[in-house]
Amino acid sequence: MFGTLYYNPAFARSNWLLALSEFLDIKLEGKVSYESPEFNKLFPLERTPAFISSNGFKLTESLAIAYYLVNKSKNPEFSGITEEEKASNWKWYSFITSDMINLVSAILDDSNSDKNLNKLSENFEKNLQYIDDYLSKNKSLVSDSIVICDIFARCFFIMIKGFKLDYSKYENINRFIEDVSIHPIFSKILSKN
Repeated sequence: MFGTLYYNPAFARSNWLLALSEFLDIKLEGKVSYESPEFNKLFPLERTPAFISSNGFKLTESLAIAYYLVNKSKNPEFSGITEEEKASNWKWYSFITSDMINLVSAILDDSNSDKNLNKLSENFEKNLQYIDDYLSKNKSLVSDSIVICDIFARCFFIMIKGFKLDYSKYENINRFIEDVSIHPIFSKILSKN
């Protein structure tokens, strides 16, 4: 066993990492964080995802865990082949996990004033337009091959659809989601959730 991944099945940052490890042929034990009494002792901030290797190495943050898994696998090109592709992969992953997920969390926060909610929604639409414009000239986020940030992005878009955030007018994003959805990792992701 390579290690244990603590995750929350409802969170896009963590609910797909077990499928990623399976796709990469890395054996992880998956534990739902709030069902695991040892979780808060191992990870006092109680944030998911959280990973602990069989030798005790601890790692948090979705991007860091994904990076570690890909680079420990026999398939490191899943984050890109060239240095430019790898850098672009982690750039897009970071953008989605920080800018986009944080915006969604802020939009869904019930304590927002109407003025604040309008500003957050404008920023969200601006980011969606940025992604859609980029995808109007590119098949996916990095190259013609699907890499890890594409998988994560698709998980993010499916998550926000569940929150009733509408992105249907963004044709290139919707085409991208369809294209990425055929990747074999999604049969693994669906079986994990």
